[in-house]
Amino acid sequence: MFLFVLAGCDWFDSDNDNGGGAPPAVTGTVSGKVISAADGTAIPDASLRAGSTTATSAADGTYTLTPDIGERVVIQVEAAGFAETVQIARVTTGQTTSLDVQLLRIGVIGC
Repeated sequence: MFLFVLAGCDWFDSDNDNGGGAPPAVTGTVSGKVISAADGTAIPDASLRAGSTTATSAADGTYTLTPDIGERVVIQVEAAGFAETVQIARVTTGQTTSLDVQLLRIGVIGC
């Protein structure tokens, strides 16, 4: 009769130091530029969010976001003076998904 005991061994989780809990989330990369739909100018400081992952666009409107992978990842984008929008992206491990976002300026147009 053989008795095999694993006491205090973390053999299943040897490369992961998260205490034997859930495996780390697998993420992908989404990058692009946030621009004004009216004139194509870059929008700095736009906030992008996919689940709990966030990013802010740089002075030239570029951003990089690292959300969890998925076929239909929802990305919310907002910036001061512009209407919020939602984009859908396919995020794949080991690949960068390109996603440029156009925002509509909020304002009143007079006649």
